[in-house]
Order: sequence, then structure tokens, then C-alpha cells
Amino acid sequence: MSSSRRDPMFGQELVFVKKAKSMVTTDKYTEFLRLLYNYHGRRIDIEVFKEGVSELFKEHKDLISRFNVFLPRGHQISVPLEDEQQGNGDALAVKDEHQGDDDALVVKEEPKDDEEKQV
Repeated sequence: MSSSRRDPMFGQELVFVKKAKSMVTTDKYTEFLRLLYNYHGRRIDIEVFKEGVSELFKEHKDLISRFNVFLPRGHQISVPLEDEQQGNGDALAVKDEHQGDDDALVVKEEPKDDEEKQV
């Protein structure tokens, strides 16, 4: 058995790739595989890789969220909140790069003018 099959993330990676294939066009899926190939072959750096994946999956926030699991610490892709995409300033996404992967995206909601602030 190859060493990649012993990696506990290997199964999760396969599930993700199959999910991506089912959700995007053939062209986008092919480009995603090309990005993976070039990144693992060290032909592109992490920033180019992230930018490409962000562009390919921009209409599929759930894929971006799932993909973040596989990225190195401190390199997660920010996923905009629904309110941010619609221009509503009620929610802010704050990326705190000084914390671990579990805290890559912290969401704070601002109270609306007509709501009471709770202490």
C-alpha cells in the first residue's frame, strides 16, 4: 500500500474531489485538477493556488469552506458572509492570523440601531 493511502486525510481528499466534480462545470473541474497538479509539483506557490481555487469556486462557498481544511495553517481562504455579498454591513468577517486553524474566521455581528445592546 502506498504511503498516501495511509494518510488519514487521503479519504477526505477523495471525498472533496468527488464533491467538487459534481458541483462545478467540467472546465472548472479540469482547471482545479491542473491547479492541484501544479501546486504539488511546486510550479506555483500557495498564493497563486489559493487565488485560482477562490476564482473557480467563487459561486460555491461550501466548497471553499471544505477546501480550507486542506490548506496550511494561516492560508485559509476567506469566505464572505451572505450579508457582505449583498452589501449589508450588519456582519463583519475578521480573519485573525495569530490564532490557530480553528479560529481562521471569526464572525462578529453588530447590533442594529433598534436592538438593545446586551451586557
